[in-house]
Amino acid sequence: MIFFSSRKQITITNRWQEPFGDRQQELVMIGIDMDKAALIAEFDRCLLTPNEMLLGEMGEYMEGWKVFNDPFPAWCQHEEEAEMA
Repeated sequence: MIFFSSRKQITITNRWQEPFGDRQQELVMIGIDMDKAALIAEFDRCLLTPNEMLLGEMGEYMEGWKVFNDPFPAWCQHEEEAEMA
């Protein structure tokens, strides 16, 4: 069993979204003389617009998002493929 302080419990409760739970994700940047505003601006540029988010609701399995180019290489679909790679 995990125990949290009262303050931590309040933070978790405030972020809780049914039916999914705590859906918060965080990126931590550690460095010297980092430009916080520039980092935030660059990460914000990566976010989808409301219209782009709506594309994900079209069709099955987010078919609408397939209009975007995927900049990442193909992933192995099954463990067997990963072992062969």
